[in-house]
Amino acid sequence: MYIMDLSGLHFDSNLITMLRGALRSLSTFMTEHYVELIRSFVIVNAPEFISMIWSIAKPLLPEKTRQKVIIMGASHWKKEILEMASPKALPTFWNESSGNRVFLAELNRSKQVDRNTLYKSDPKQTVASGYYKQLNVSPGKSSYVDLMVEKHIPGPTYVPMSGQHRTEMTGIYRLYFSNEHSWFHVLKIRYRINSQLNKEEEE
Repeated sequence: MYIMDLSGLHFDSNLITMLRGALRSLSTFMTEHYVELIRSFVIVNAPEFISMIWSIAKPLLPEKTRQKVIIMGASHWKKEILEMASPKALPTFWNESSGNRVFLAELNRSKQVDRNTLYKSDPKQTVASGYYKQLNVSPGKSSYVDLMVEKHIPGPTYVPMSGQHRTEMTGIYRLYFSNEHSWFHVLKIRYRINSQLNKEEEE
């Protein structure tokens, strides 16, 4: 069982964007790899607008995934969740401050991200200025960039994505960018590629 607590969630237009992009990718990944391992996706403390968002998302999800989703509102979800999971597996911060300790799992809350630390691109480094090139990948498709390399690419884990790869042979290397899990959004990729010879090899 996968439980998502929506306490404190406020409506934002970006939630619709997430449904049409990230949610489909997550749904496809779970369906392809973990469909038999997760019995249900339970959303607790759901605000009222979630029903509207769910009505948009529901038709876009595979039937098996739709059947696993359970949405619990803000009123009686604490009683309902106890019918589905052991108190030993549910976090203690769900307990009322003055009540009995019903939920027993000592779990840490996630930390809020400081928005000031989020990546912001340099306004001078744009496609128009020639600093980046741009590749548009249509929904449900993938595309690529061919790169000529003279002898000298693994997964980036942060924004902006960056990485390097040492090649053993001179040739043309193809970098693939996939947007296959998107329903509507065009993936716009700004990229900048530098190639250089190893100094030791030059000597």
